[in-house]
Amino acid sequence: MLSLTTSDIAGATCKSLNTFTNKPPKEPIEGSRPKTHLARWNRPVMNLDSSDIHGTRSMRAPMLETTKRCINPLTPTYQLASFKSFPIPEPKFLRNTLDWSDLEGSTTTQKRAAPARDNITVQDIRGAAAGTT
Repeated sequence: MLSLTTSDIAGATCKSLNTFTNKPPKEPIEGSRPKTHLARWNRPVMNLDSSDIHGTRSMRAPMLETTKRCINPLTPTYQLASFKSFPIPEPKFLRNTLDWSDLEGSTTTQKRAAPARDNITVQDIRGAAAGTT
């Protein structure tokens, strides 16, 4: 009987993928990596340090240690901000800026509308009346 398997033919199957994994580590070759260009200082670098200036470092607020505020979480009392309201002054009327009636030619003239024609009756058309010939 004929079979389509090729396992009995040498070189007809794929290689195992495990040949490329789990290889032993190789030792690095001398000179295969570039040298670092970072300058190594033999003293501390202080050009970006601001710790010598007073007030530039974070610290605990002194207000939190010496507060005189009494807090009772069971019956809290809130002191809201108070204010005095002042009357709003009435604006002084200078002129009506939308009124242009004092300028000549600032208003349009209305055209007289022509009376509407009677377009329902047909008395003006000869022979259009019923029963006439």
